Amino acid sequence: MRRIIALTLMAAMLLVVGCERADDDDDRPALTEPTDERAERERDLDRDIERDIETPDFAPEPILEQLAMLPAPASALTISPNGRVFIAMTGDDTQQIKLVELRANGEQRPYPAERWHTGSRNADRSLFAPRALRIDNASRLWVLDSGRQDDPGMAADGVKLVAINLGNDEVEEVVPLDTAFPAAANRPVDFAIDGELGVAYIVDAGEPALVMVDLYTGEVQRLLENDAALHTADGERATNIRVALSADLRYLYWQAAESPDIYRLETEAMRFPEMPAEELATLVELFGEPRAGSALASDDEGQLYLAGNTDDEPGLVRFTHFGVPELLFSDPRLAGASALAVSPAGDLLVATSVEAPAAAEADSEADEEPTDDTPAGHRLWRLAGITR
Repeated sequence: MRRIIALTLMAAMLLVVGCERADDDDDRPALTEPTDERAERERDLDRDIERDIETPDFAPEPILEQLAMLPAPASALTISPNGRVFIAMTGDDTQQIKLVELRANGEQRPYPAERWHTGSRNADRSLFAPRALRIDNASRLWVLDSGRQDDPGMAADGVKLVAINLGNDEVEEVVPLDTAFPAAANRPVDFAIDGELGVAYIVDAGEPALVMVDLYTGEVQRLLENDAALHTADGERATNIRVALSADLRYLYWQAAESPDIYRLETEAMRFPEMPAEELATLVELFGEPRAGSALASDDEGQLYLAGNTDDEPGLVRFTHFGVPELLFSDPRLAGASALAVSPAGDLLVATSVEAPAAAEADSEADEEPTDDTPAGHRLWRLAGITR
C-alpha cells in the first residue's frame, strides 16, 4: 500500500513541474516566427558581412607583354596543361627549325629534337612544314605536317600527323595522310583532335573540305566538299581556314581567313558516313555575330576566342556559349595575328607577324626604328588579367 501511495505522489509532482514548464514556454517567442528584434539583428549581420568583403571598384586592366621574338611567322600555338608552350613556324628551307618549345628562360628549343628538323629527310622521321598543333587528353602533342612539295604538279610528300609524348618528349605515333590528301591541290592547314574517339578533323583549304581521319584504322572521309561555308565571303577559295573544337567535343568551329563568318557543326553528325552530303550541309550553323579574324581558339570552359580587327583596330574577342561577342582587348601591337592559344591560367598567347616597310616606300625619316604601336617582326605576346 505504501508503494502505491509513493508512486501516486511522484506522478503528481511530475504533473506540476510539467505545467510550470509549459507556462514558461508560452512566454517565449516561437523559433519559427522571429521577432522584429531578431530580424533586425539578422539585417545588421548581413551589412557587417558586406562591409568585411573587399570588393574592388573595378577589374584590373589586362596587361600585354612581349614574351619572345620569333625567327619566322608562327602558324600555330598550343599550351600543355602544365604550362609548356609550343610554337610552329612557317618559312623557307633557310628556316630549318620550324617547331620549338619556348622555355621559361626564353630559350626556343627544337622540338621534339633537332634531328627531326636537320637530320634524315625521311618522311616518317622529319618535320617538313608543321602547320597546326593540338594536345589531346592523354597529354600528347599532335603536329599536323603539311609535307614538302618539290614539284607543284605533284602531291606533297610526307603529309602526316605526329604524336609526341609530353612525358618523355619522344615521338609515339606517326599517322601518314597520303590517302587523305592525294592531290597536288590539297592543302591541309589546320585540325582539331578528339582523343577520346581517336578522330582528327582536318581542314583542306586547297580543295575545300573537312577531312575526318580515324586514327586507329586510318579510314578517311571527306565531308562538305566545296561547301560555301569553307570559302571566303566572295565565294573564293580561302588562303587559310582556322578550326577549334569545343571543350565538350560537341562542336567543331571554323572560319576562313577572308570571311567574317564563323560556322559550326555537331561532330556527332560527321560520324555517319551514310548521311547524304546535302543533308549534312543543312546542319552547318552560323555562330555568333560576324567578326573578321585571323586566329581562333577555345578554352576549357567551351568559350571561343578570336584574334583580328575590331572596329578597325587589332584586338581579341571572346564569344559566349550563345555567340555573343565581347571585346576583351584592343591594341595596335596585335596587328598581324597569326596564331592564338589559351593557357590553363586563362592568359591569352598571340603570335603576330608584321613585315618591315619596304625600302622603296620609305621616306627621309625611314631609318627610325619601328614604333611600339606597330612593331615589325615576328613576336609572341601574352595578355594577362582577362577575367573569365
